Amino acid sequence: MRKIRFIKRIKIAKGVSLNLSKKGAGFSAGPKGMKISRSAQGKMSGSLGLPGSGLSYRTNLNSGQGSASEEINSDSFLMNVADKSAYIAKHGTVLTKKEMRQSLVYFCVFMFSYILWLFNLLNSASSWNNVILLPAAIFCFLYVRASARNKKLWKVRTEEHLKNCNH
Repeated sequence: MRKIRFIKRIKIAKGVSLNLSKKGAGFSAGPKGMKISRSAQGKMSGSLGLPGSGLSYRTNLNSGQGSASEEINSDSFLMNVADKSAYIAKHGTVLTKKEMRQSLVYFCVFMFSYILWLFNLLNSASSWNNVILLPAAIFCFLYVRASARNKKLWKVRTEEHLKNCNH
């Protein structure tokens, strides 16, 4: 199926743009090589790439939600945390310390290098910006991958446990 697409990208500020299409307005934000986008239909996505190389990774951030017309409940995150906390209180931990620590380390290194990159970008126009962005991109990718793995492990382990549990 062939389609004609229309998209107009309007730069609002450095790293932030308004995207206009036939279906409405969306936005994207982030430095070169790293973007978080929200489409006109409400779909959230993240992308990570090496600028100038043509290599990139894109993932849906809506995590298993159905159609974009579904209303997103603002309490859903808190309910998810409450449900998982109740499960842990009743049945014990699901993920090992090693699995949690790895995700946390990836996230902390990503945030540190990203903040360092932003600070460097705002304070100078040096050539170190791309060098500092590379670890941020790598650790962002590693964090997303580890988080997805932990989410799958949580689901598999809780389903298996609940099948065999007499609580």
